[in-house]
Amino acid sequence: MLLQTAAAVPDEKPELKSGSGWIATFSKDIPTRRVDVNLAHALVHSDNIYCVRFSADGENLASGCPGLAQVYDTTTGATTCLLYHSTYVNRARVPIINGACFSPDGRLLATAASNIIMVWDIANKRVLYIFQGHQLDIWFLDFSPDGRLIVSSSEDQTVRIWDMETGQHKTLSSTVDVGAVASSVAISPDGSLVATGSPDSIVRLWNIHTGPRQREPGRDGEALGFEPALKECAESGAVKAAV
Repeated sequence: MLLQTAAAVPDEKPELKSGSGWIATFSKDIPTRRVDVNLAHALVHSDNIYCVRFSADGENLASGCPGLAQVYDTTTGATTCLLYHSTYVNRARVPIINGACFSPDGRLLATAASNIIMVWDIANKRVLYIFQGHQLDIWFLDFSPDGRLIVSSSEDQTVRIWDMETGQHKTLSSTVDVGAVASSVAISPDGSLVATGSPDSIVRLWNIHTGPRQREPGRDGEALGFEPALKECAESGAVKAAV
């Protein structure tokens, strides 16, 4: 999808816009729409899509399917890279790519293949690192701003920090929080905090070095992210102060 700013967008039905195979709705409470939406590309896949992620500069988009991660040029819509995981993951079933994340410089792509993290050199289409430790499927990944750390959340109720330089990892959460499966995770812009969102309606904030900072009640934390300029965490449309 392509977002466009506009001074005003006349429409017979200002709350609705549609095209071939897509539809967008807008708030009826705003009389003049100042953000327009148009379909830039329709990227057709041959199988189910489990995750999508933009690079930091917005020039590339990664998607995850069973056994395959794909990278697209967002300007042209062309496929620039196909990363096949079955060659590296010896499983009876094809690994599902539930999570993907570009490194800050856009050179690397981390993917979650079932319970294994694979870090790819995109240009050469080869695996640089394989991180193992999660017992169940990984749901989400995020890189630290300096590109050294990767944080992962898993169905095994753990959140782990992986060091790209040493290959070591540490666990930030465990089954002490019953039912607190972290379905989403994000690292703050300064690299000091990790936020996790869970179906138990709690956003947990962790200091990477010292452990838990605080817990924020909210809705099911299926998606969250930090505001770049401030130490705030937005979750399900609500902003929760982290510090």
